[in-house]
Amino acid sequence: MPSSDQRLSTRTRPAGSKRKTVASLLRDTHRLYAKALQTLIGDTDISPNQWLLMRALWDDDGLTQKELSQRLGSFESAVVSSIDNLEAHGFVVRVRNKDDRRKINVNLTRAGKALEAKLLPFAKQVNVAAEVGIPESQVRSMCETLENLRDNLEKFLASRR
Repeated sequence: MPSSDQRLSTRTRPAGSKRKTVASLLRDTHRLYAKALQTLIGDTDISPNQWLLMRALWDDDGLTQKELSQRLGSFESAVVSSIDNLEAHGFVVRVRNKDDRRKINVNLTRAGKALEAKLLPFAKQVNVAAEVGIPESQVRSMCETLENLRDNLEKFLASRR
């Protein structure tokens, strides 16, 4: 049986091929999702990167800056810049961690919490628009496939450490 590396090499795109790879389709689709969301939230004070940070905090308020960067898969410096902007707009506050003074937790303010009810419908609108005409069974199957791709890449990266 061929190794995973051998199977991978047989699936790579031939030079000059016009066929899209999973990676390129995911990148293109992600870019369009972000662009569609930005058109809807454009008149708010939230950028697409800040949107991701706010989503993480709406799910789990009080994460540390490091936890946020890990959850978003971003460099901590980029997350700090987004937090700076969100803090300047009054959506989050930084609080020194009580148990470990080296850590800084990021907490939503009342205004930050209120944004969830205002902005989440925009994300739902984008998801609905993206899934028009696609049977729910295909959407479920695609989500399972994407989870498998993510899990495979996480294992691949872990094996390279």
